[in-house]
Amino acid sequence: MKHGSTEDQAKMQLYLGRSYYADGEYDKAMSNYVEALHSAKNNGLFNTSGYICTYIADLYNLNDMPQMAMNQYEDSKVLFEKAGNRKSHIYAIRNIARQWCALDSFDRALCCIKEADSLAQGLSDKRIQSIIENAFGNIYRDLKRYEEAEDYYIKSVSYDSINTTYSYLGLINLYLETGFPQKARMALNKVSSKFPPGEFSIRKAYYRINKAEGNYQSALENLEEYQCAVDSITMAQHASRVLEIEKKYSNFKLREKVNELTIQQQRYIIILCMCVFFLSVIIFMYFLYKQKIKNKLDKQTIELAAKKIELLNSTIELEEKRQQLSQLVDLKDKNEGAINELQEEIDNLTQKYHQLQRVKINSSPIYKKLLELTNHKAPREEGLLTEKLWNSIVEESTDTFPNLKSHVYSLCLELTEQEWKYCCLVMFNFDSNIEADLLGISPNSVSKKRVRLRQRLGLNSLPKTTLYEHLLTNL
Repeated sequence: MKHGSTEDQAKMQLYLGRSYYADGEYDKAMSNYVEALHSAKNNGLFNTSGYICTYIADLYNLNDMPQMAMNQYEDSKVLFEKAGNRKSHIYAIRNIARQWCALDSFDRALCCIKEADSLAQGLSDKRIQSIIENAFGNIYRDLKRYEEAEDYYIKSVSYDSINTTYSYLGLINLYLETGFPQKARMALNKVSSKFPPGEFSIRKAYYRINKAEGNYQSALENLEEYQCAVDSITMAQHASRVLEIEKKYSNFKLREKVNELTIQQQRYIIILCMCVFFLSVIIFMYFLYKQKIKNKLDKQTIELAAKKIELLNSTIELEEKRQQLSQLVDLKDKNEGAINELQEEIDNLTQKYHQLQRVKINSSPIYKKLLELTNHKAPREEGLLTEKLWNSIVEESTDTFPNLKSHVYSLCLELTEQEWKYCCLVMFNFDSNIEADLLGISPNSVSKKRVRLRQRLGLNSLPKTTLYEHLLTNL
């Protein structure tokens, strides 16, 4: 029993124990009672614990263990008191008094009933008061104090005129014990009209009265009727009790199943909520990442645009200085100092211009992409440059160096498309190892490739400068 509230689980154990009790399997019944009691006590279910103790006491009485039964009735008394169940508390005290009577300790039994009577006064419940008076009558009858017993039985009937059976039966027993069978018959006539003729306790009373009066034939017939009534009623009660307990047990099993399904449904809902939450977090992080990339690209675009504008301004300024220098050359003799000063400004501007071109190239996405590719080196024979990358290289080179194409083709009109692309790659100023990785060749092959291109461009006779330096200087 893993599901349902703790009280439900304890009650299910209790009902299962009652079912075993009804079937006569007392050991199994006791086992279930003990388990239910342990669970109920540990969880502070005092009222349920009190009922379980009462059923355990009944089992001890059935097995002729009065002292053990007494202990359980006393426990039930304490538990009902803690639960605030005053009626059951009074019944528990009545049960303790009955146990003392069974142990022939009538003084203690009287003390218990007086305690129960004191508690019953505060309830103003005639049914309970009738039960207390009946208990007094039973004790005094056992003490052979018949006059007092008779008074209490009569008081019990006066408190509850409907449930009078036990009080009248007590009077019948009292009258039979004191030798007044006629009074016993009168009491029996008062109670027998309220029950069917075959009611077993009535049949037994008729048997005892007829026997006391010497009507042995009638007594024998009454005894046979009594035995038949007892057998039939016992069987009917047994079947009815088992059916009722099975029904209650089935209801609790159904409730247990419903609780199990509810817990399972809640588990699925929690899992679904967690999945939705984590999915939302992932989507949110993805959008943050995309926004970060977009912001980075926007920033790079702005920076490149600023560098492009700065480069353009430098180009314009450099061109203006060159024009001024050309004009001053015509007046060389008169303005030699101004020419030197202007030439120095042109050299500085040219150097600044080349630096800006270098910065623009190094900041470009294609430059960073090529460096990233070389960090994950592929086999040399495969190469890393696709047609798309070549196009990006050409586009970035011609954008940064606007005069590159015209200058290269002025040196060699028969330059091939692949040689032109390689000229663009040269303007990125990579070392031979990086170029080797990009082209999928060895560094020696890169050196040979540069030499052949210099030959094609007719640059072998020029001072020992690199191809990149020559192209940069003449743009």
